[in-house]
Amino acid sequence: MTVAQKILAEEDPWYFSGWALALASIVVAVSLGTWAVWAAFRSARPRRILHISVDSAVPLVTTAPGLEGRQIQVILDGHTLTSPYVVTVDVISRSALDIAPAAFSEKPLELEFGVPLVALLDQQSEAGRPAVRAPQVVVQGSAPHLGPALITQRHALRYTVLCDGKPVFQPVAEMIDVAIREQPLRPPVNWTEILMNAIEMTSLALLGGRLAKVALRQSSTWPKQPQ
Repeated sequence: MTVAQKILAEEDPWYFSGWALALASIVVAVSLGTWAVWAAFRSARPRRILHISVDSAVPLVTTAPGLEGRQIQVILDGHTLTSPYVVTVDVISRSALDIAPAAFSEKPLELEFGVPLVALLDQQSEAGRPAVRAPQVVVQGSAPHLGPALITQRHALRYTVLCDGKPVFQPVAEMIDVAIREQPLRPPVNWTEILMNAIEMTSLALLGGRLAKVALRQSSTWPKQPQ
């Protein structure tokens, strides 16, 4: 039997050892800390949230080398556009609850572009439920008007419009208990992965300390060289 095996044999069972109790305490502390952060995050976060942002705004007429002094025209149904832009807007719900039609206060959600809106080119609706219809959209002046309509917890709406002029986007809404955030949706935080990484790093640190302790005990039993 090696020296290390003798040392381990003389010690208490592993589940009563100091390193096992320390590991269990750290795991519990990390779990409680993670739960506390998650609970605070949930309490501070609104239960109904709409993320509204411009995904792209592409001018159809641009200046290129060799085109100076020449005229390019974009004509739609006989109407000449002076500064056409194709703009795509995302309206994404990340909510704990559905947004009911009553939350619209009997007024539509307006996606205001600040310039004449020539055409609604495309609209997409992914509600996550087959029975939920896409919100009705009515184009008025410089803005599509959405709803009132049911928007589900994970509803994703996408609209592509043709504007005549450089757009200055601004959503207009008077919704009840719904937070409007004019920014893209960020990827969700993976709390499970964070917790597992913390446990793994703690385990490696404790294992390193355990090996160092065994090595120190073994080195203390080596015969000393005569001076």
